[in-house]
Amino acid sequence: MWGVIIFLKFGGLVISSGLLVTLAVIATCTAVQVLNSLACSAVATNGLHSGAYQLLVANLGTTWGTATSLLYYLGMSALATVEICGAVEAVDAGLEAEAWGPDVVTESQYYDEGLLGSAALV
Repeated sequence: MWGVIIFLKFGGLVISSGLLVTLAVIATCTAVQVLNSLACSAVATNGLHSGAYQLLVANLGTTWGTATSLLYYLGMSALATVEICGAVEAVDAGLEAEAWGPDVVTESQYYDEGLLGSAALV
């Protein structure tokens, strides 16, 4: 998700909220990611686990581990969606920037986004 935020949306974020607020958001997100990584690595080194689900169930119990794993799955699905949308937006911007080629692959940009997004899913 960092690629989509930094390379495609960073300019809009700076324009709408200002440089200081943007840097504060990035610093806060970075701090949260570092703390999560440290906590996850501390828990993961306490035993032998073959994946995120086993790690969560072993440390949180069956009920909380399953609920947390479901939220983890939904979050990863949302991340994949954001990455695909960012990739499609980047390809569309590249098609529009080229002077020698067509602006769209199909007859409209709307269908291009659907076609490229479907191709990225496959």
